[in-house]
Amino acid sequence: MKGRPAGKSVVQRRRGIAAVELALCLPFLLILGLGAIEVCNIMYVRARMYSAAYEAARYATRPTTASTLAASSPQAASSLVTNYCTTLLGQLGVSGGTVTLQVLDDTTSQPKSITAAGPMDQVTVSVAAPLNQNYLTSYVINTSITLNASATLIVE
Repeated sequence: MKGRPAGKSVVQRRRGIAAVELALCLPFLLILGLGAIEVCNIMYVRARMYSAAYEAARYATRPTTASTLAASSPQAASSLVTNYCTTLLGQLGVSGGTVTLQVLDDTTSQPKSITAAGPMDQVTVSVAAPLNQNYLTSYVINTSITLNASATLIVE
């Protein structure tokens, strides 16, 4: 009949087993925890991007803004809306975002200038930002991912 090893109690052997289990499981738990943090951050950045795109589309479709935009050149009007969205992205903490503006005619669905936008035309503001400039941890596996968001509103 085998006995227990001399000099080691059951408690000491259990401590050694617990240390080995921790050493084996800790890397997986850290990866799981940091991955969850990064996924939540991606969702949070996309929500901020959607918010900025919506506010810029709202800005472009308001009747008070339409008169200001109509008085300027098409490039100046477009840059006014994109600069507004870029400012919002900066205030919301989104880095490296690019903004595009598209206006579609209500009847023909053809693109047109923001200065020529009339009632019922669709204004779409799209925002794209690279993930590698907006992550929290340094454990992003694929740094070539681009986050996208867009908002479409109808001119009043």
